[in-house]
Order: sequence, then structure tokens, then C-alpha cells
Amino acid sequence: MDKLLDYQKTNLLAVRIDFDGETLRTDAKFSLRKQEDGFFTPAIHLIRYKPDLERPYFGVEFTKEDRENLLKSGNLGRIVETEFRDGEKTPVLLSLDKQTNELVAYRAEWLRVPDIYKGVELSDDQKQQLGEGKKVHIEDMISQEGKKFSADVQFNADKRFFKLIFDNNKSQKEGTHQSESNAVRIPNKILGVDLTDRQQSDLRDGKTIYLTGMKNKEGEDFKAYIKVNAEKGKLDFFKYNPDKKQEQKTASKEDREAKQTKGRKM
Repeated sequence: MDKLLDYQKTNLLAVRIDFDGETLRTDAKFSLRKQEDGFFTPAIHLIRYKPDLERPYFGVEFTKEDRENLLKSGNLGRIVETEFRDGEKTPVLLSLDKQTNELVAYRAEWLRVPDIYKGVELSDDQKQQLGEGKKVHIEDMISQEGKKFSADVQFNADKRFFKLIFDNNKSQKEGTHQSESNAVRIPNKILGVDLTDRQQSDLRDGKTIYLTGMKNKEGEDFKAYIKVNAEKGKLDFFKYNPDKKQEQKTASKEDREAKQTKGRKM
């Protein structure tokens, strides 16, 4: 429901479609579409065999480079003018939903580029390129664990956030370290609870999320803080917020050091 209310598609759900006495069982996503009368109607997004990039998308013809970009990174990499209504041009960014192979549009006017991204103050040129949907390489970003790393960054219209893109071969040659949480697979669902895009993004960025309604082995509901354990390559569960504990440890250490310094001066 969170995704539907935020004008996004749900995670993949099992559906059954009956027609002409036949039954089709498959997975699909759902979304809500606003009609001209102001009411919303449900839309179903079935899984496609492959992306259909040969035909125009609401008046947009894809070049060879466009198709290569969509298939490789999942993003078109430029702003295009679609014609969702006759005679009305709408500038959008396009990305592929890798699960359904469906193109997803995001209005360019809605995009807001931050001044600072993962600890790095972006230049005017970098902000302009990101705002145009282009891929930008950013050096010395800071991970949640406080370590520096470098990667390409590009806005993903399907996920609705700026996504890190790593070149594994280049990273190995140049010794560039990717974010530790990027190596851990982030699931769509944890113990029966669907994760929102924001929660998945936070886990990828090494942040802690709080999840309720999960089921343990006995089928009982429980809640916990969850964070990526990069060293062991898994998700860790906590009764209390691990970030708060770390903050308390850091504060205590700083207090001790301040007292020691004060004692030496006296």
C-alpha cells in the first residue's frame, strides 16, 4: 500500500487471470493511474519476455545508443519529450523495470539534484549532468561505515532515486572500493514483510531500517532493527538500534578523551 499511495508500482505479486475458460498464473505488479475525472483506476504490469525497444515510446524513437544504455545500465541517459496526450509534449527520464522489462517514465520537472551526495559537494557541472539524466563519476564518496569509495551515479526513473553504478572490472584494476553493502543482496521481502524502495535503498547505503510484522520460526510476529553486515555478507537483526549504540560509544570516548586532556592541563 505504501508504494501505491506514493504513485509507485507494488512488488511482484502472484496473480491469476481467467479468460475464455483458460487460466493464466503469473507474477505482476500493480499501480494506480489518475484519470481525467480525478479518480484512480488500477493498472496491472505483467512480466514481459524482453524490453520492446524497437517501437517508439509515446512518440520517442530510440537510437542504437539509447537501446544499449537501457539494456546495460537500465537508464536512457537523457531527457526525451514524450507525447502521452496528442499535441502535449512532456519531458521525462526513462528507465527499465528490470523485473517486468517495462519502460518507466519520470517527469524531468520533478527531479531535484542534491547539493551534497554521500559526503561530496557536487559541482554545478555534475548537478547539471545528473539533472539531465546522465551518468556522472563521483570520487571520494563516504559510505555509512565512514570509508571512501568512488562510483558512477545516475538517476533511475523506476527506483526514483540516484543509484550507484559500479564497474567491477575497473574497480579491481584501479583498486577502487565499492560500498560494502553493495556486495550483499538486498531482498524485496524479509520474513513475510515487503520492503519499500526507500528501505531497500537505505540497506544498500548501509543504513539501519526498522521493520515490524515479521514472522519468526514459530509464526509469531516480531519487530527488529536491520542492517547490512558487510564482513559476513548478510543482514543482522537487532533488538535495539545499533546506530544509537555506536553514537553512545563515540560520545563516551570523546568524553573520556576530553577529561584526560583537561586533567593533563590541570
